[in-house]
Amino acid sequence: MLRFAHAEGLPTQAVVSAGKEGVMSEKRGTARWGRTVLVAYGPVLLPADFPDFKAFLDAFKTSFNEAWARAHAPGAAATATPIPHPALDAHVYPPDLSRDQAVVSTTILVVFLGVVALCTRWVVAWAGRSPGAAAALFLWCATSAVRAVGAPAGGVPQGTGRPAKPRAE
Repeated sequence: MLRFAHAEGLPTQAVVSAGKEGVMSEKRGTARWGRTVLVAYGPVLLPADFPDFKAFLDAFKTSFNEAWARAHAPGAAATATPIPHPALDAHVYPPDLSRDQAVVSTTILVVFLGVVALCTRWVVAWAGRSPGAAAALFLWCATSAVRAVGAPAGGVPQGTGRPAKPRAE
């Protein structure tokens, strides 16, 4: 890819992130809120500023290694500045998108309530046979509801609806 960028005269920049595995990990099958992801950038390199590909590659390696060191440095999260996010309500959606979303959301809600109605008789009959099963079902539902409405770990900055994401530069 770097050889192509050099041959085509494309500007190139090293961008390194650290901590993204804490947000979503395919290996562990986890996804979590409230994690810090650090991003470090190298300078933009123009192939025309270098006499040949080897010099360009050496400069890119140097900038990549420096960005890697900044992103992975111990204590980097403490000195990072959060990326500013506009408030979620600052964006106005076009009427056709709002209409389509209302139709999709209503359809999903109707299907969900239909499935709940079909399953209610079976669940009530099953839970009614055992007071312990009914209590366990109630506790599970209550715990799920509390966790669903709770703020993500690390809190949410006012007006953004998302956890802060510091970056290192």
